[in-house]
Amino acid sequence: FFRVSAMFLHLLFPWKKHMGRDRAHSASRLKLLIDNKVTVASHTDTPVAPPKPLEEIWIACSRRMAGRGGSGSVAAPAECVTPMQALRMKTIDAAHVIGLDDLLGSIEGGKFADLTVLSDSPLDVDVDDIRSIEIVATVIGGRVIRRNGMKPDWSLSCAPKANIPRGFWPGVLWLYEATSKPNSWTRWLFGILRHWLT
Repeated sequence: FFRVSAMFLHLLFPWKKHMGRDRAHSASRLKLLIDNKVTVASHTDTPVAPPKPLEEIWIACSRRMAGRGGSGSVAAPAECVTPMQALRMKTIDAAHVIGLDDLLGSIEGGKFADLTVLSDSPLDVDVDDIRSIEIVATVIGGRVIRRNGMKPDWSLSCAPKANIPRGFWPGVLWLYEATSKPNSWTRWLFGILRHWLT
């Protein structure tokens, strides 16, 4: 497997000076990896690059560069991936790479039902419109978080099965505790830390 940030390609302009145009333009060779059956996870390396999943999907599909001198140009167009391939890199394949594909990455029985509701499908719009798709809501642990005052015409009628704590660090520690081997010292440690933080 391989983890890569398409965002680096988008912010590539200063790299040309250090790497040379040819090497810089062939950075983030997503299509080559996928064509060779490598599982690819897309990430941002935050705080190095901003966490904007839809923009990362757009960059992986369009390979458009930003910045002075690179604005709008396409770097190595043969390396563009399809929207479905880019979605897999942010969901199913990302979960596999971090070893949590039995809990995350897709909506199916036995997994967390955490998901994002979008105004449009990245599979149904032009590639250049992917970055403009609105986030309508996010569902985490059975809680619906609406975005930008948009009111979805649905409601969530199920209750979460797990008592997932609120907050970033308690949630991360809960996830590590839930995925650790039973009776291991790491499970015990993560449980102590989580209770201490909540």
